[in-house]
Amino acid sequence: MLSNLGWEVTVRLKVVGSGDAPDFSISVLFGIGSKRYDMLFGSGSSGAPIVMLASSFVGDGKEPIAGSTYSLSDGANEYHEYRLVYNPGDSGADLFVDGVERISNYTGSDTVQYSGASAMFFGAFGADGSGSANYNFVGLNVPEPGTGTMLLIGAGWMLGRRGHRSRLPTR
Repeated sequence: MLSNLGWEVTVRLKVVGSGDAPDFSISVLFGIGSKRYDMLFGSGSSGAPIVMLASSFVGDGKEPIAGSTYSLSDGANEYHEYRLVYNPGDSGADLFVDGVERISNYTGSDTVQYSGASAMFFGAFGADGSGSANYNFVGLNVPEPGTGTMLLIGAGWMLGRRGHRSRLPTR
């Protein structure tokens, strides 16, 4: 159902330190059905933040080996907002950093981990990796069904109730 509506994962954080490649020590993961979408964070030698959208992993799914990355040119030790927005029409997600689209059509990675369910995690995962961050906000937004959908649901309910009118007793 979420895949049909679209969704948005937002995280606002500050990466602390420098020279730390993106890994699961600073991460936000959203899994839905047979797909998972991972935002992994790190920093360059100057401390400027790096975000990686992981697309493949070593066996256990805890060590990323490939993905698209975006490095901020500055902004070390500052809070930044990262939004991963899934559009069902495109079947991919776009990454916005501080309101500007930086990576397009991220398709996530295949997994059997959630098999029809949805889950969201943030923090540190996996045995390897290092890094530190201050999280200010992590959220998931799923839009409400459109007005047309709600009208159809309401009309169906009204038609179903039509045969169940209560009648006042007559004298």
